[in-house]
Amino acid sequence: GYTAATEEAQFQLVLNAILNLFAQDRQLLETRGSLIIRKLCVLLNAKSVYIRIADSLSTHGEPSNGEPPHLETLQFVSTMVQVLNLILLTATELHELRTTLARSFVNESGEGRKVFVTLFHCWCHNPVSTLSLCLLAQAYDLSFALVKRFSEMNDISVGFLMQIDKLVHLLESPIFVHLRLQLLDVEAAHHAPLLKSIYGLLMCLPQGDAFRLLNDRLTTVCNLRDSLDLPSPHGGGSGLDSDAVSVVEKTGLSIQRLLVRFDTVVERDRQARMRQEQHVELETGQFSSRLDDDKVIRVTVTRGASQNGTGVKSGHNGSASNGPATSTPTGGGVISASNSTASSSPTRRTRRTEALATAHQNRSRTATGDKTG
Repeated sequence: GYTAATEEAQFQLVLNAILNLFAQDRQLLETRGSLIIRKLCVLLNAKSVYIRIADSLSTHGEPSNGEPPHLETLQFVSTMVQVLNLILLTATELHELRTTLARSFVNESGEGRKVFVTLFHCWCHNPVSTLSLCLLAQAYDLSFALVKRFSEMNDISVGFLMQIDKLVHLLESPIFVHLRLQLLDVEAAHHAPLLKSIYGLLMCLPQGDAFRLLNDRLTTVCNLRDSLDLPSPHGGGSGLDSDAVSVVEKTGLSIQRLLVRFDTVVERDRQARMRQEQHVELETGQFSSRLDDDKVIRVTVTRGASQNGTGVKSGHNGSASNGPATSTPTGGGVISASNSTASSSPTRRTRRTEALATAHQNRSRTATGDKTG
């Protein structure tokens, strides 16, 4: 019979096979990925599924045998994290896991912290998903630190802004009702980092529908503070005051270590993109050089033919072709060579044939007209 260890190993093999299938067939991931993962969470334990998938994806994104991961691999991990995060925030099948994460630091749940750390290490491959995970777990001091990291990212793309746009709309969903209510706790220790996290998210957005949606929400909170005639939140402009930091660090977790992990993954992704861009530029440069060389040869050959009135033979890189030079009575024959191969111009031969046929027809018509006359 199967032992517990054997079942765990078989479980991991199945999940790895599914991940490999998604990596090979991105269309399957886009069309059926969410359904497959949700079914797994229903049939099996959702927490176990997410922890094991997160561990596997984290391993995929790590260097192997001293070689850095390929950009394609990192992009797949980022896409998978984005899919998993959306399921986590929206699917009813993962309600229990969301509850566990939401209590990670509030109730000092050891189980919740373990799940949070495992997911955080994997979620770092997608910065916006990492931020949403921190907001779900109510780690607002960590979420504000991540938002500040966004300003240091030099490669904010349209896709990145679209993910923030989606997150803003998710903040209006029932999943984050506790977050919206916590915005009213203006005297609570978590209020300052939470408010700064949301305002930082607002500052990352271009002015549009999502910007106005979030701005209206924050305006309501500020109006409440003015109505209650409350002083400015403690902590001033520090962003991470001692009380807020203790919410996470009193559980034994180091915010700095989590941020180091995030910075490491982001830097690894940036270096992979740089290597890919350099590789593409190198290949493009060589291809352009080959095109330029070929263009120079053709221009030189054509000019020589027009000046000499004879056929010209030329070889690639200055080497003569083996074929003999030819000429036509009209003095326009050109042999264009590339890679030491000579070839005559079929287009010119066709045009000359058509011209001779037309002239013959005209002479025949003239002769027929003379006889008739």
